Amino acid sequence: MMEKVYGGSHLGIARVGARIYDLKGKGCAIIGWKDEKNPTVYWYQMHVRPEPKVEFVEIDGVMHARMSR
Repeated sequence: MMEKVYGGSHLGIARVGARIYDLKGKGCAIIGWKDEKNPTVYWYQMHVRPEPKVEFVEIDGVMHARMSR
């Protein structure tokens, strides 16, 4: 399986933890859990946080920028 994912020169080193660290640094929320049937398998799920939107509103004749979700 690792050969299909990482190619033939991966040397058995997946560095999953390093990739998770990189993704978290870019704003991704990642959760992980152990497989109930096989405790040597660990699953990860990634959720990308949506970028906040900026909207402009006029208050008393003055334009203001505010963040919206």
